Amino acid sequence: MHTRYQRDEPPTSQGAITAMHPHAAHAARDVLREGGSAHDAALTALATISVAEPFMSGLGGHGALLVAPPDGAPYVLDASARGPSLPSNLPAPPRGVQATPVPHAIAGWIGLHGDGGTRPWNELLAPAIQAARDGLPVAWYTALMIAAHARLVHDDPAARSIFLAEQGLPPQAASSSRTPGDLLIQRDLADTLERVARHGLQELTHGETASRIASHMATHGGFVTPDDLSAVTPARPSGPLSGHYRGFTVHAGPTASAAASLIEMLHILEHLDPNRVPLGSAAYYAALADAQRAAFLDRDQHGDPDVTASPLDAYQDPTLGALRHADLQAAAGQPLPTRDLRSPDYPHRDLPPTRDAARDGASTTHVNVAAPDGTLITATFTLGYPFGSGIVVPGTGLLLGNTLYQFHDDAAHPNGYAAGKRAVWNGAPTILTHPDGTRIAIGAPGGPKIPGALAQVLVAHLAYGLSPQRATEVPRIFQSDAIAFIDDRVDPHVIDALRSQGRDVRPTPEGPFQSNFARPSLLVRHADGSVQGGVDAPRLATFAPL
Repeated sequence: MHTRYQRDEPPTSQGAITAMHPHAAHAARDVLREGGSAHDAALTALATISVAEPFMSGLGGHGALLVAPPDGAPYVLDASARGPSLPSNLPAPPRGVQATPVPHAIAGWIGLHGDGGTRPWNELLAPAIQAARDGLPVAWYTALMIAAHARLVHDDPAARSIFLAEQGLPPQAASSSRTPGDLLIQRDLADTLERVARHGLQELTHGETASRIASHMATHGGFVTPDDLSAVTPARPSGPLSGHYRGFTVHAGPTASAAASLIEMLHILEHLDPNRVPLGSAAYYAALADAQRAAFLDRDQHGDPDVTASPLDAYQDPTLGALRHADLQAAAGQPLPTRDLRSPDYPHRDLPPTRDAARDGASTTHVNVAAPDGTLITATFTLGYPFGSGIVVPGTGLLLGNTLYQFHDDAAHPNGYAAGKRAVWNGAPTILTHPDGTRIAIGAPGGPKIPGALAQVLVAHLAYGLSPQRATEVPRIFQSDAIAFIDDRVDPHVIDALRSQGRDVRPTPEGPFQSNFARPSLLVRHADGSVQGGVDAPRLATFAPL
């Protein structure tokens, strides 16, 4: 019933952008209005958001994109971070230079432009450079994020000089038209982006910026070396993981990410019948929570398939979804048995209890682009935690990511550390295609909550017929282990009904600092070419139609 849309937001016949900050959304929209390609717009959005919200993403981090040409199959441009040449398998600290993997965001930017850019590289970076040099008005969310992390920022001299005002105070956001607030000026970052505009990939592999990163690492005990940086290459098209949901083909990536978990969740949720289970009921939330906990349990067998054996075929197999649905029905809210995904028919088997919590931060951004020519692009980029490692490389303005912690502590685990290996991270940029021509681009920031949030928005939209915007607004639930966290806006009677089943359900608020249920956004291109969008809008996320 994918056609049962409530079109309460007027669709646009041209295209649209969603981004986590209005300045990035509007800069990218201008690119499309001036005749640029979807690739051009996405690059401008990613570069500009790295200036508008530098604590969320940037050239010190990593990410991935999915691209769907007008008449072709979607493909991945993978810019996931890699493990550096560690002297040993030391557990990574959550912050500092020893938390930093080899940053690969530049690989995604360069790969994106080479894949379908039509405007000059330096022209597409110009809005970001100008925003960094001239400064952007400090938004309320920016001020709150800096204030919440003021101690971390204060401990790093380069970060302190950028993000804190006199006497170590956070900047002031605009409070009214008469009180415009402070500007976030990032001159070093502007200089770095100008060098990147001139030299491209070379600047992050062998140029001045690479030299400054390597020198700072060597001086302060970090693991990233000049050889690690020089090994970064442009992201090239690769195949996504694929699955099915309500007549759509689901394309998600990259392979070492939460894409596998999202596809498994959707295969399980294929058994949720909207004609029998009311939206927002206890049965509705039980099904959503169960699909997540099953997928997180199975994720324990996932690792970078380029380096270690990973059961990608199992995650993409609807049979596993059907088996897990049966397991969940039998468990009735209680613990699930483990299945060996590397064996035929996925038998129940006692496997070593090696699973970590789904470790990931929420310092992430997401962009969707629908261009007038029919191209869709969806991109998720991250630093890991807010402000990443907490380290700005002096003279560059770049915050370094901290995602080495995403590796499992046990090197023998499928997600254990190895030099050059990708840790399984929680981004899941996704494109769905339907035989009638309908296409959907969707993604989110939100750490481990990302795949479950995307599944819930797709269920609300495709199974229950809500418009894209309304689908993002339905209160969500998150469960990766024994505890189910549910949005505290849910009816208390529903929560009581879930608890009566023996479930440990904990109402949880969503607020300015939390991303307890992720921040999904989507663009839907209907078969007639019109585009609708939806954003999780309590913060700064913006839907910008042409």
